[in-house]
Amino acid sequence: MTPADLSDSLSTLPADAPVRFTAEGGGFGPGTHVTEIRRHAVAGLDCGGGRADWTEAALQLLDVEGGRPLTGATLRGILEKGRAALPDLAEAPLHIEGAPGNGPMIRFTPRAPELRDGKIEIALGGAQALCKPMARTAGGCC
Repeated sequence: MTPADLSDSLSTLPADAPVRFTAEGGGFGPGTHVTEIRRHAVAGLDCGGGRADWTEAALQLLDVEGGRPLTGATLRGILEKGRAALPDLAEAPLHIEGAPGNGPMIRFTPRAPELRDGKIEIALGGAQALCKPMARTAGGCC
């Protein structure tokens, strides 16, 4: 999912519906606050010595106890401001960073938003480690 995908999906859901980010074992409370949206230009060297350059997007969340609920319109507005201000943000793979219950920071992969019981639910899955040489060669590594 990219920021553009998330924004487009939100445009089909009720603008005033509260957004809830859920994750296995819990999720973020109803007062979730978006602290920033970022575009990262990443350069890396994998374990096999291969160089790769790519762009990623990150949406950082703060779990604010007792805060105002984030609405679909507010989240979409943040995504659109980010798209306007940061070149290449719209099409970069999106990750969600945050700390449910204000524990340790975790990096998540978002799923498409769904309307459930009047709330926009965005399920978050765990980000996975990847050995790029192993993925390229279907089993071989380094």
